[in-house]
Amino acid sequence: MEKGPMGEPRTCGQATASLILGLLSLCFFSFLTGIPALILGMIALRKIGQSGGELEGKGLAVAGMATGGLATLLICLWLALMWPAVQGAREAAQRMQCRNHLKQLGLAMHSYRETNGHLPAAASYDAGGKKLLSWRVHILPYLEEGALYKQFHLDEPWDSEHNRKLIDKMPATYTCPSTDLRQEGMTTYLAPLGDQTVFSGKEGITFQEITDGTSNTILLVEADSEHAVIWTKPDDLEIDLENPKDWMSGQDRIAFHAVFCDGSVHTLSKGIDAKVLGAMFTRNDGLVIDFELMRLIFSAETDPASLRE
Repeated sequence: MEKGPMGEPRTCGQATASLILGLLSLCFFSFLTGIPALILGMIALRKIGQSGGELEGKGLAVAGMATGGLATLLICLWLALMWPAVQGAREAAQRMQCRNHLKQLGLAMHSYRETNGHLPAAASYDAGGKKLLSWRVHILPYLEEGALYKQFHLDEPWDSEHNRKLIDKMPATYTCPSTDLRQEGMTTYLAPLGDQTVFSGKEGITFQEITDGTSNTILLVEADSEHAVIWTKPDDLEIDLENPKDWMSGQDRIAFHAVFCDGSVHTLSKGIDAKVLGAMFTRNDGLVIDFELMRLIFSAETDPASLRE
C-alpha cells in the first residue's frame, strides 16, 4: 500500500475491518464476525510489520482481535454451559417418543383384541409347532400398516427367503430414538414371556384371563439395546419370576417404560422391588398393585408425575 498524498502512512484496511467485525461480534454474539475479526487482525499486524512504516493501524488490529476473541470465548463458554440443558431436553424428547410408541402398540393390541376376541399370541406356529412370525407382524394392520402385513407369507417363518426381505421395512413405531436400531431391523419393544404372563402358551389370551386386572398387568416393555431382537422374529423377553429384575442387570438407565394391559404407560424405576415387579408381570397371581403407594416406593430418580398416563 502506498503512502498518502503528504507522504504520511495510511491506515491498514484489514485493521479497520478487524475492529468493525470484532465490535459486531460483541453486539450480535456471533461466530460469523468474531472469527473473521481474529483472522483479519493477524493479517493486518503482519502487513503493518512488513510495510516499513507505510501502514499504520496496529492498535485497531489489536482491538479487533481482542473484541473478536472475547466474543468467541464468551460464545464457547455459553455453549458449554447450555449443552447439558440441550442434551437433557433431547433425551426427554426421546423418552416421550418411546412412551408414545408404546402407547400406540398398546392401542393396536386392544384393536386386535376387539377384532379377534383375544390378544395375539407371542408368535404364530405351523402345524408342526414351529414358530413362524412375531406378534409384531400380526398387529401391523392395527398400526395402519396393512399393506406391509399383506406382503408377508404368514405360513412361512420369519427367516424364510421371502420374509427376510421384509425385515428392512420395520415401521418407525417399533423404534425407540434412544436405541435407534431401525436400519438393522431390530427393536427393543418386547413381550414378557412366562407361564403367568400375558404371553403364555401358544394361544392368545382374553381379558377375562387377566384376573389381576388389566391396569395391574404389564403387556409390553421397552428393553435396552442388549436385548434387541429382529422385529419379525418370534423372540422376546423371558421373565424369571424368581428374579424378575435379572434382565435389567446390564442397563445403565435408571428407569424403563412399560405399557399395561389397560393401555396405560408407566415409567418404572430400576430400583423397583423385585416382588412388586414380578406381580406386574403376572396376570393371575392375586396380587394387585396400588399405584398411589408405588409413588412412594419408586426412587426420586424418576419423576412420580410420569408414572402413569
